Amino acid sequence: MIDWQCDSAGLKPEMVAALERVASEYFRQCAKPLRITSGRRSLRRQAELMSGMNREQLVSLYGAKGIPDYIQALCQILDRGDKLTPDNAYDVLTHRQEGYISRHLFGAAVDLDPAEMKSILLRHLLEEHGFTTLDEREFGLACVHAAWPGCPEEIVRD
Repeated sequence: MIDWQCDSAGLKPEMVAALERVASEYFRQCAKPLRITSGRRSLRRQAELMSGMNREQLVSLYGAKGIPDYIQALCQILDRGDKLTPDNAYDVLTHRQEGYISRHLFGAAVDLDPAEMKSILLRHLLEEHGFTTLDEREFGLACVHAAWPGCPEEIVRD
């Protein structure tokens, strides 16, 4: 049982099938649906979300394997004392040298609402069904991110 708080269009079908299996098992154990708050998103929407982040969040979420050029550029805007806006973040993302940002951009990730969630159980079920998870509450964001690694990363530039 999935409570879609966003449009499910554009998500990888194999990922949705795995989510449905997770949701069924989670509901069986907790009598609660999975509440999904974000699915596939455009680069513009990604820029809007990133514009609301601080330097620490940007580096923590997007710099685990080294700081890509687009995160350096976004941090430079903040370091100058300027405001990170959806427009200047979008400009940075469209002109980046390195391509990958988020699996959300090609329909291979969802965010789940952690409110009233049994997060240890949910993360276990997600990982058991092939997802990688990140509890973004560690970074001040109210979601659990679930990525479907079973498809190649795609470069999305618009």
